[in-house]
Amino acid sequence: AAERVAQILASRRVTNYTYSCNPPVTASTPRGTPVEVTVTAPAGSLSIGPLKLLTGKTMSARFTMARM
Repeated sequence: AAERVAQILASRRVTNYTYSCNPPVTASTPRGTPVEVTVTAPAGSLSIGPLKLLTGKTMSARFTMARM
């Protein structure tokens, strides 16, 4: 999940973000376990153009994936 989040956000030139996995994934986490991933970034860094309408706000996205 960390690699994929980094790839997607790098392609959009977003460098200031955090992410978390619930439950935390370890080597002993069984394959197929549903993992909820949350990504949060300052909305101002996501704005396009000079207006920066979302400065001071935070945006989050949450998705569920299976542990591979």
